[in-house]
Amino acid sequence: MGYQEAVVFQIDCGASTNFNSQISVVAKAKASPKKSDKSFVVADDNHGSVADANLYYKGGPKFRVTWMSENELNVLLPKGARTFKKESSSDHLKISYGEYE
Repeated sequence: MGYQEAVVFQIDCGASTNFNSQISVVAKAKASPKKSDKSFVVADDNHGSVADANLYYKGGPKFRVTWMSENELNVLLPKGARTFKKESSSDHLKISYGEYE
């Protein structure tokens, strides 16, 4: 929204770990997040405990992201996704969370 956008991306950390999904907020002029960009939510499929493959993309959970205002973002995660990081704010941004099935 406005001058920034939420970018959802996935990371594959190797054969012995699950894919994970992350979100970073970046300036609209950026093509994609860099390692220096701060991710404020990180989640995986909890070792396959969620059976519905439609809730995942390439192994990582599908987030539903909605801008509530220029400074507030709502993130929905699939029910059963395991979260490793879930911050309620990032710089000037307020972040709320929920689940979907």
